[in-house]
Amino acid sequence: MEYIDVVDENNNFTGEVVGKNIVHEKGLFYREVIGIIVNNKNEILLQKRSPNKKTYPNKWELCYGHVSSGEMPRKAMTRELAEENGLKVSENDLIFLGIEKTAEVNGDNSGFHNVFSYIYLIKTNNKIDDYKFQTDEVVDAIYTTIDKLEERLLNKDESLGFLNSSNVEKRLDLVKKFLSGSNKMKNAIDILIDRIKETDNPTVMGLDPRYEMLPECIKAKYGTDVKSVCEGILEYNKALIDSTYDIIPAVKPQIAFYEMFGVEGIKCFKETCRYAKQKGMIVIADIKRGDIGTTAAGYSNAYLGKTLVGEKEESFYDIDWVTVNPYLGIDGVKPFIEDCKKYNKGIFILVKTSNKSSGELQDLKLEEGKTVYEKVAELVNSWGEELIGEYGYSSVSSVVGATYPVQIKNLRQIMPKSYFLIPGYGAQGGKAEDIALGFKDGLGGIVNASRSLMCAFKSDRWKDKFKDEEYAKATRFEAIRMRDELNQSIKNI
Repeated sequence: MEYIDVVDENNNFTGEVVGKNIVHEKGLFYREVIGIIVNNKNEILLQKRSPNKKTYPNKWELCYGHVSSGEMPRKAMTRELAEENGLKVSENDLIFLGIEKTAEVNGDNSGFHNVFSYIYLIKTNNKIDDYKFQTDEVVDAIYTTIDKLEERLLNKDESLGFLNSSNVEKRLDLVKKFLSGSNKMKNAIDILIDRIKETDNPTVMGLDPRYEMLPECIKAKYGTDVKSVCEGILEYNKALIDSTYDIIPAVKPQIAFYEMFGVEGIKCFKETCRYAKQKGMIVIADIKRGDIGTTAAGYSNAYLGKTLVGEKEESFYDIDWVTVNPYLGIDGVKPFIEDCKKYNKGIFILVKTSNKSSGELQDLKLEEGKTVYEKVAELVNSWGEELIGEYGYSSVSSVVGATYPVQIKNLRQIMPKSYFLIPGYGAQGGKAEDIALGFKDGLGGIVNASRSLMCAFKSDRWKDKFKDEEYAKATRFEAIRMRDELNQSIKNI
């Protein structure tokens, strides 16, 4: 039996896992994925369901399926495409169109349809004969134009399984809107924003572990030698990722907290990054590198690009984004930008940081009257012009601290196309209403929280509600609280 996660009316996981049939019988909310497959002629694939299917037998449908328990929607979509159609695509090939909430009775009266649908568009060169359909699921397939499909809907063509769906016209409008601008580049910032929109959460969880912050249940399990401590940290990191990967789009491990443990720490860093990516999260490595020439290129090759080993190139960390120090000018930044172009990666450049002493340099006035941080912002603008994606933001973006709301507002005007990585929320004193000044139309930044998430189980808010061994559960509750607080403030702008 296939098991799926039950969610509430706001798409939050309730902790309940049930069989697939139960959600329909009881009208429980769950998650599904819908894949709109489009060929190079912009025709949509319709597939005819098997006559043995319980719902909509012998009806023409799109590719769709339930999100299994513990599964990310993107992973579920690639699985469904592979199982039903033999279409193998990577998660980054999926074009996120949005999330729909539906609460209705199935069109064939087979049960309730209370669901959050994650809609993806998949572009392919496949012809019908190229698909390998699972015959107990799909018995036939055709390509059709959007115009012809809309005509069939208008004429109440009962061979369509989604004829009575309240959202079908909206889905087609989303497809048409995307295809009208499908020549635009789908780059790293677009992928990040897609994840933020999918989770409805502009949050990144900082993973900055220290031995003293570990819960006693982890300390008791491992020894105090370096290798054992790093194994404990890795278990801790993985547990936090497991508890939040469906509600937080990204993690940000700070390299210093791993480097201080030497080789074992670097192994822990690499495995933490690999595990987060496996769970569908974006990984932002907080490395703050800054040097020139081949040295800068070496740093970039290590984290974003590839390194030549003998006659082949190898990727050692395969990080999605890194932080970069611009103090050396374009010489120190250009190698990273080149790898962003080549490997579809992104960088956040330090502009106005959250630490108290940042003003010693960043707030200094130049002869032209601008501050240092304002001048850096202008440079970041120019450096990122070639990597602007479909949402209007660049994969060369900026770090802007949450602790300086006046500067956040100023920098949003200077850098309208820069996506802000915003540290300083929570333990450092940054407030949601201040952070919201960097947003426009619900987008514009991703807010980092490290200690307030990692150590939620020790906080005054949660320490009496969760036991030491429930540290990961406390992190999840704090992540939901943070998400809701940020979203409310952003909506009020």
